[in-house]
Amino acid sequence: MTMRKIPTYIISLAVLLIAGACGGGGGCGGCDSEPLPPGGLPADQTIEGGAQLRISQDGFQTLTDLIPAVLQDTLAGSAACIPSDSFGVVIGDIDYCYQNDGTCGPGCAVNLNVDSISLNVPSDDVLRVDMQFDVAINVPLRFDPIIGGNSSCNIVATANNLRLVMDINFTINAASGELEMNLLSIPNLDLSVDFNPNCGSVINALVGLVEGVIDGIGAILGVGFIRDLLTPVLEPIIQGFLPDPLGIEGVANLGGLIGTPTAGTNPTMETRIVPGGYVYLEGGGMSLGIITGINADEDPSTRTPDLDSEPALCVPPFAAPDFGAAPANLALSPRSNFMLNPADIFRGVPETGDDVVIGVSETMLDQVGHHLISSGALCVNIGTDTVGQLNLGAIGLLVPSFAELGNSSGDDPLLLVTRPTKPIDFTIGEGTEESPSLTIFLSEFHIDFYAFLFERYTRGFTTVLDMEIGINLEFGTDTDGNPAIIPMLVGLEASNIGIGIVNEEFLREDAATLETLFPTILDLILPMATGAIGPIALPEIAGF
Repeated sequence: MTMRKIPTYIISLAVLLIAGACGGGGGCGGCDSEPLPPGGLPADQTIEGGAQLRISQDGFQTLTDLIPAVLQDTLAGSAACIPSDSFGVVIGDIDYCYQNDGTCGPGCAVNLNVDSISLNVPSDDVLRVDMQFDVAINVPLRFDPIIGGNSSCNIVATANNLRLVMDINFTINAASGELEMNLLSIPNLDLSVDFNPNCGSVINALVGLVEGVIDGIGAILGVGFIRDLLTPVLEPIIQGFLPDPLGIEGVANLGGLIGTPTAGTNPTMETRIVPGGYVYLEGGGMSLGIITGINADEDPSTRTPDLDSEPALCVPPFAAPDFGAAPANLALSPRSNFMLNPADIFRGVPETGDDVVIGVSETMLDQVGHHLISSGALCVNIGTDTVGQLNLGAIGLLVPSFAELGNSSGDDPLLLVTRPTKPIDFTIGEGTEESPSLTIFLSEFHIDFYAFLFERYTRGFTTVLDMEIGINLEFGTDTDGNPAIIPMLVGLEASNIGIGIVNEEFLREDAATLETLFPTILDLILPMATGAIGPIALPEIAGF
């Protein structure tokens, strides 16, 4: 098991692998997903701390500079309202906020402007939010006397440079292990309201209108109102500022990931990636675990504690990863999940100088690789109906005796059926040509070549590939100018791919001959594969 400081886009790549590159910008927003099976994701395939995150003290300062504008936009889209009401006096009734005001109907809109926000960590489990803001309310009044006609006026209530200090408590839910945030207290609230009445001397003298309404508004603009107004807005916003892996939780349908699924295969992957496992506020920053749960089960309806990761029928019946054994050797959490303790660098020892550092363990990546294969997502058919140039004539340039079995035009349909036999293995590197950010090892990957002969698909031969694919990742922009990561394949050359030929008894060419010819074809195909990988847009988090 390895946990290293790596750029934040690594976790985006991991999420894409899990979600089957579904897109949508927010995990699996663009793919077909369903709720997890009853009982949730198996505990033995859940790792608390499989990914880890650190926000430094400098990171909080960066957020401090960005939060006011985001909070202002959020408040503008979620207007608070004082509802319409009335009260009686000796000589009549007074109605207030009786008109429509923007989205308040009827009612009075509470207009807030955020001046500044600062974040700091006063203790090991508390994040303090120190906020200065302004409030303005335009209150229409209508006096309906017992004798005489109606009169109306406005009172403008303003409270400038209000200071609100809120302490947010971070804890881990004992049952689920997920991160929880609660408003702990409001240790400081400076409140001073100014009123500008425009009701005229007659109304004022008759009913003491201004004094009564001012007292009412003053009571409304008290600690209770400000707290009730801002708490439901602030809590999700502050939680959203954590570089959360977007709360992926469900069963993703991976069908069509790279081709048409093999008949009888319905590749799905259970995923649960949520903040939790541990949280520490220390050294002026935050250390946060990410729960990573990945599982594939061919038939969840037959699930038992001993049979909860049944592989698809198209792959060998290999057992699910045992994270309690070598090389992971993970301990159990109080929830009977496996647990990966935070590495020193993700507790700020030492601080890296970066605002945010995200790491993903090789254990988690290998878990993704195992269940991606176990799900049957790479058991696919790629044929002439999807790639028009893929026909018996094309393969005949390499294997003449196979093409001779078809018609003279060479347009007989060809079908490639992939059969992975071993889980994918990952290693994390340094991001260089010699040590790519990620290296993917795919061993004994079978591809069966079928041609449509004699009114049926007939297998001509099978290639067995051993591949080592390096991936470096760079920051850039996509075609729309949005921030993106750009995958760069490293070492994807025929000389780095092991090729074996089996099941060739049907052919005139022997296995050794074909094994020497295939690298030539790969050298023509691989550059096209390298150039086909475009930028991957980064997900939006809390407006960033």
